[in-house]
Amino acid sequence: SGTICIEAALHVCQMPPFFYRKEKFQFNRLGFLGINPKEIMEKIDKEIKVSEKKDKIVGYDNVLACVKSAQKNAKVAGVSKSIYFARADVDWLDTKFDEKSVDLIITKPPIDSNKVDMKKIEKIYDELFYQADYILKEKGSIVLIASKKDLILSVLKKYNFSLASEKVFYQGKMPLFVLKLNRKSKILNRDLVK
Repeated sequence: SGTICIEAALHVCQMPPFFYRKEKFQFNRLGFLGINPKEIMEKIDKEIKVSEKKDKIVGYDNVLACVKSAQKNAKVAGVSKSIYFARADVDWLDTKFDEKSVDLIITKPPIDSNKVDMKKIEKIYDELFYQADYILKEKGSIVLIASKKDLILSVLKKYNFSLASEKVFYQGKMPLFVLKLNRKSKILNRDLVK
């Protein structure tokens, strides 16, 4: 659906999520207090910075139908000019970005389930961390959103990343873990080699 990219673009552009539905805001009914809601909204609208640089926020998916849906959703949200969407597999990221050129990777990787083989999921995680090691800047981070974290953390041990922080949110009754991963310190790595 492109949710992560769309939310990032809304944040970067300083655009409220319901920009095109503001006539439905309860705020509009406060005119009787001597407030001019339309005037206030117009002032806020001038602060929006719609970016047409599509190299800042990039969204990839390996399913073309998902890419098309994300593009439509971005257009509805009014941020389609700020996001570049395309179809690509995780193992092609090193061909899409220069070495050490990406500040942040945010993704919701697939999880092991009855429908998907755990070995296949582990291979995707391996490839994600391998590619991230190549394209992320030295101070770059990875943020993963997952309903299960055990497999991610076990695969992570093989790579130059460590868990920097963890938060838990709930989608209904299902927990979602937000894991922030940073590169391991080079000094720490030298100490481990000794």
